Parts: sequence; structure tokens; C-alpha cells
Amino acid sequence: MSATVVFDRTVWEDAREADIVPPNPSLVDNGGTVLDADNLDELASAAGIDAGGLKRTVNEYNKLIQAGSAPALSPPRTTQTCPAHTIDKSPFYAIPLCAGITVTSGGIAVDGQARVLAENGNVIEGLYAAGSTVGGLEGGPRGGYVGGLIKAFGIGRLAGRSVAGKLSG
Repeated sequence: MSATVVFDRTVWEDAREADIVPPNPSLVDNGGTVLDADNLDELASAAGIDAGGLKRTVNEYNKLIQAGSAPALSPPRTTQTCPAHTIDKSPFYAIPLCAGITVTSGGIAVDGQARVLAENGNVIEGLYAAGSTVGGLEGGPRGGYVGGLIKAFGIGRLAGRSVAGKLSG
């Protein structure tokens, strides 16, 4: 499965100033591809995508952004963290993407001692979980990635302390 992210000069320059998700300055040095062109037809050709489809998609996107209707996009877009910009200032950029999973969000329910909970909420004695197997950390109204290492170390420490307490007690 693949996709292409398309944006323009304004998005690239604004991202450089953002402290949330700055563009990766080493993307090309590390084997990534960043295509650029003066217009959408040239960009589509360089990216190997349909020029008509790209122009229609960008036009629909721009209309919704100009109308302040980012949530009506498919998929919906929020503007809480970063502003939405139209795609209309040359140069235009495309970055080919490939789907991949490096971490899961969600998983096994645990208690405050990292003990695994059954569906009924009862502790399953002797069974512990930590890291990305643990669910419930990324949830809530503003869910997002918590970080694999912090989950592994933090919850792993809880599990270890819980087991050590059982062995010594």
C-alpha cells in the first residue's frame, strides 16, 4: 500500500517554524524522496500519479480549507495543532509514502501494578504486560502516541516491582 503526501511552499516553510512536527532535514540524506515541481502537472508526472486526479483533489481540498471546513475532509482534518493551508504556492512538493507499523496503539488492559486484567476486570494472577502490548495509554479525547520506550521502561518497572514484591513477601 502506498500514498503520496502533496504540499506547497507555504506548508514546507510553516512546518519549519512549527515546534510540533518539524520537517525532517535529513530525509533525503537517509534515502527518502522529496519531489518538487513548479506546477501540479509536473509534480504528478514526477511522482507517477494521475495529474487530473491530483488537480481535482487539490482543488477540492483548497475549497474546503478556504471555507473553514477542514473537518469535512476525508479523512477529517483538525486545525487545533497546526493551521490548515491551501496548496497553491509554487514550488509544489510530493513525498511518496509506504504504510508500515512500528508500534500499536491499544492492547491488553493492566492495573497499576502492570498485572493483566481479564475482560471482567479481574486480575489474571501471575500474568504481567508492559510496553506496546499494554492498552489504554493513548486513549482519551486527545489520544496520540505515548512512546514505545517509555511504555516499556515505565510499565516494565512496575511489573518488575510487583513481581519482586510477591517473591519477597
